Amino acid sequence: MAYGESSVAMMDQIRGDHALQSNAACSHIFMRATVLQGYSRDVVAADNTNAIVSITSQALAALFQVPVVVMLASSRCRDACYGG
Repeated sequence: MAYGESSVAMMDQIRGDHALQSNAACSHIFMRATVLQGYSRDVVAADNTNAIVSITSQALAALFQVPVVVMLASSRCRDACYGG
């Protein structure tokens, strides 16, 4: 195989790799957008704080693919702890 032929084949492979990476990135962005849309819809429909915390935890876990804990603090706690 001549030098020019191998470099053409290499460029085709690189283009193919970039196309796969681009498709994966688009798929990942679409998944995140879908999670955020669902989160927005579910939070608006939630009727109490516990539901909002649960929905938020699930959405964050889906977005970042890690376990999530959501902690709420009242303004009294925040003011007492941080001198607000």
